[in-house]
Amino acid sequence: MTQLAGNVSVATATDKEKSEALLKLQQGRAYLMVHHPFFSVLVLSLKLVESTLTETMATDGRNIYYNVQFVLELTVKQIASVLAHEGLHVGLCHHLRRGLRDSYWWNVAADYAINYSLLASGLYDLPNALFDEKYKGQSAEQIYNAVYEKDEPEPDQPDGPSDDEGEGEGEGEGEGQGEGEGEGEGEGQGEGEGEGEGEGEGEGGSGSGKHGPKPKRKTVGEVWDGTTEDGGKLTEESIAEQEREIAARVFEANAQEKAAGKGTAGGAFRGILADKAADEVPWVQVLQMHMEEVTVVDSTFSTPNRRFIGQGIVLPGPEKRPNGALVFAIDTSGSLGQEELDIIGGNIQQIKDAIQPLEVHVIYCDYSINKVDHFEFDEEIVLKAHGGGGTRFAPPFNWLEREGITPDVLVYFTDGYGSVDGGMLDGGVPDYPVIWCSTGRMPRFHNVEEFGDLIEIGRIL
Repeated sequence: MTQLAGNVSVATATDKEKSEALLKLQQGRAYLMVHHPFFSVLVLSLKLVESTLTETMATDGRNIYYNVQFVLELTVKQIASVLAHEGLHVGLCHHLRRGLRDSYWWNVAADYAINYSLLASGLYDLPNALFDEKYKGQSAEQIYNAVYEKDEPEPDQPDGPSDDEGEGEGEGEGEGQGEGEGEGEGEGQGEGEGEGEGEGEGEGGSGSGKHGPKPKRKTVGEVWDGTTEDGGKLTEESIAEQEREIAARVFEANAQEKAAGKGTAGGAFRGILADKAADEVPWVQVLQMHMEEVTVVDSTFSTPNRRFIGQGIVLPGPEKRPNGALVFAIDTSGSLGQEELDIIGGNIQQIKDAIQPLEVHVIYCDYSINKVDHFEFDEEIVLKAHGGGGTRFAPPFNWLEREGITPDVLVYFTDGYGSVDGGMLDGGVPDYPVIWCSTGRMPRFHNVEEFGDLIEIGRIL
């Protein structure tokens, strides 16, 4: 929840306690890797850092900070749930979106926004977590407007310290740190003993503030504002760069989840995509990563995944060798012009260089196939506009069926306006991966079960 400004650890952890906590965290990550690949990708991209600046766990988009004493009190399943909670905060860029909003209530809103997805995924073993079904499907910004304007906290909202100065009247007794010594009543003050500025513990002592009394007890999983590597404020450019990187990571997480045959993390993936504008998604990067998932021939420990080596985790990496055929279908019904095709062609070239297929086929199709271009391993990809009639999606699939070509993946660039008629598919639903790269929507499906994955690329230009 709320970021604290000082040291909140009750006791200094011993070396033995620190080792035990780190082991439990590693076990929690291993649990996610086995049972929840989607969340594991989000979590494994974040470095574990011991900290006394949080009573529970927190993330700033680069690290997951943890309090040793808190970790030691949890089961491995609970730790996995809190780690997934932090990973979702990052997946939804909550550390980049607060702006000028009150940090405490932003944390409350962000928790409500993600905990439903955790519940749906079977990862809701969170102590004192905030949950209300009425916030299902709402963004953190929408929820913030609802909770921040209330005069009283939510009935199920646990208590916790405030990070803002209260302006109402409150009184009570308790031991802790306050301003001065002795007793006193007034605005935002209670009775307490101690010196300096900080947070007190006990019954009372917290002012109500103009937006109602703030909770007295913290929930798990704080989200802190993102910063530069040296702790400075992020610029708009650096925020945009982080958003692009995170969006690509989310798509990678979804691909891992599907590869494990586990669906899409109980709807969490679709929730994250819905939270992002289409033009914020780095579709070229996403497409390349998605295609690498479906075209990798094998994996091997001889080339371990370098992303996780620094965290002491050795995972097999992809064995790179030329793949078979990649097929790109271009909807030329009028939705894509030559300038857009030039951009797509350059991006296909980047993907071709990274994946190294033996051959690439580009099919231009509107109502029927207008042209098919073939590119060998060492040829440069150049796209030309052909056609401009109506829309029909079946011909490229039927051409592949007639030619006896089973591609590693078919990528269909389209605006999505049209129907895939199952009765016109000569070979029925294809058994190879299909990716719909759409500037508008997912195509409709008639007389056939929906197939393929959608990547919303928004405007090409």
